[in-house]
Amino acid sequence: MAWKKIPYRKIIYSLIGVVLVLFGISLALHLVHMAKEYQQGPSAAAALNSYGVSRDSIEGLYYKYEYEDKDAEGNTQYHFISTGGENVPRVVVCKFTWLDEWDFVMLPSRTPAGWQYLETNKEEWEQAFIAWIKSPNYDGRSLSPIYEVYVPKKP
Repeated sequence: MAWKKIPYRKIIYSLIGVVLVLFGISLALHLVHMAKEYQQGPSAAAALNSYGVSRDSIEGLYYKYEYEDKDAEGNTQYHFISTGGENVPRVVVCKFTWLDEWDFVMLPSRTPAGWQYLETNKEEWEQAFIAWIKSPNYDGRSLSPIYEVYVPKKP
């Protein structure tokens, strides 16, 4: 049985075609996601239900809306405070950006459009949260693996 000789051009064109199709699919998925976000529009309810805020429910952290304001660029920001019973509440600021943001400091990096989150008191909150987990007041809630190591072992 003789092997049929395949020209390298066909292989290269096929690979380029596959890459273009995959790029087109990922672009289409991104556009569908953004169309859904555009339809909802930025609002306090959408920020509260977004992944970045709702994922904290793993640690029993739930948020209440405090207020909204504008950043230096005129984007609306929503401020939330946690109500999980910890000693120092977590403060989260959510901002919706409509376009991807690129940064070219050393290497190009992209911040995708959508909800952006900023914890304004991360270090203070984390120290207090770990101290609360180690204390006798800890309520035994399930935690993410990051904080599980601080739960006192029972004898």
